[in-house]
Amino acid sequence: NGLKAVGDYSHKDLLEYLLNYGFNQFEISTMDDLRERRNKSQYEGKQIEKEYLEVKKKTFDEIITKLERVLEKKIK
Repeated sequence: NGLKAVGDYSHKDLLEYLLNYGFNQFEISTMDDLRERRNKSQYEGKQIEKEYLEVKKKTFDEIITKLERVLEKKIK
């Protein structure tokens, strides 16, 4: 759809854009939380706790499935 997010808060813009595709605020918050944890892991060497991933696994799987559906519709 031509979205181009640039600047300090571009990551927030990209995630919130997913509201247009049926994602809810909980899913957006979950993705943002994972993004922050990944950044801390990547840039500060902080590990993402195994327990966090285990607790969130079902939510992550649901989000991934939803993202796949959006992409499938886009490439058809």
